[in-house]
Amino acid sequence: MLIHAISTGSMSRTGFVKAAGMAAPWLDAVHLREPDWSEAATIRTSAEWRLDTTLLINAKTPGAQKSASGLHLPEPVPFHRKMAGRSVHSPEAAIKAEQEGATYVIAGPFRNPLSKQVNSILGRKGLEDICQSVKIPVIAVGGIQQGMLSEVMDTGAAGIAVISAVFKSDDPARAAYELREEAMTCST
Repeated sequence: MLIHAISTGSMSRTGFVKAAGMAAPWLDAVHLREPDWSEAATIRTSAEWRLDTTLLINAKTPGAQKSASGLHLPEPVPFHRKMAGRSVHSPEAAIKAEQEGATYVIAGPFRNPLSKQVNSILGRKGLEDICQSVKIPVIAVGGIQQGMLSEVMDTGAAGIAVISAVFKSDDPARAAYELREEAMTCST
């Protein structure tokens, strides 16, 4: 199971680099989604990234298009990189993303997220429908906490993306480690 962690949208560069560095050994990817950062801060963070964990930069983050890292795009934006994912909320959107060259999709919200208010959630059935509609990896996002990974895996999702579970934790390293341990238990 893939485990991605997404920054909170209100992190300082120093706070992000510190927390990401602590959690990275147990993550497959770290998403930088900080719309209030400067372009220079984003490009510097990308250029200085030395961790084995993949850094993906959300298109809403200034400088994302100019960075050397992978790119994560909102639903309607076309692809232009080898490694690019897209947020989706329906099987139709996932199919379109795959046809346009997405290497993965992040589908959600699976449950009510702690990071924002939403009008609707996918739930188990909605996520399952998205997973069955495409061949590329589907990463579930939204309200996912420790103890929920087997439920997510049962939908066919390739992994999870979390915000609060890692980046709002008092101990990002321990939180990421515990998610990885749970994922390994679910996989056996």
